[in-house]
Amino acid sequence: MYGMIDASRLQGCRTASSAVAVVAAATLILGGCAPRSGGGGNGTGNGGGTATPCPPAPVAPGPDQQVHLVWQANEWMVALGGNPPVKPAAAHSHIPRCTGPTKFVIDIVGNTTASFKNQGSLDVWEGDNAKLQPKQGINSTQILGPEITNDKKLVFYDLNEGAPVTLNYQINFNNQIKPVDPIMDNGGSN
Repeated sequence: MYGMIDASRLQGCRTASSAVAVVAAATLILGGCAPRSGGGGNGTGNGGGTATPCPPAPVAPGPDQQVHLVWQANEWMVALGGNPPVKPAAAHSHIPRCTGPTKFVIDIVGNTTASFKNQGSLDVWEGDNAKLQPKQGINSTQILGPEITNDKKLVFYDLNEGAPVTLNYQINFNNQIKPVDPIMDNGGSN
């Protein structure tokens, strides 16, 4: 059965509270990976047709997504996965259909005065044509986080559950530095 842990694997735990923490963490992670009902997209992001169903949960997590925010000529550019920097509107992170939670790690390159806001560093909203209609806060059940790490990176998780969806996101900075807004294309788990 999915979501269950073999009790013999917990024998190495030093205390009962460690065992409880391991079971609770595994339950949360595996529970978050279960596909949701509804949607009905074909995995292409256009919402039509049918597709082969994804395997039952848990699905494998997606590879970490490295997002480098590059300050060039007084504007933000976005470099994804080692590719050259592009304008934010062209910076699409594609999460394939049937891929589980995917970690996003965002850092700042080339502008030493920019730093992520401690509160309100990430805004997320759904919609294929909603790029010009930003919403403050996390307006999607797909996103966990964000957190700012000790090495000043912004980290969050995209669950990629349910029907395919476009997630518009905006990174906000301290000191009135203008935000940057790349895009995530979730393939979904339906």
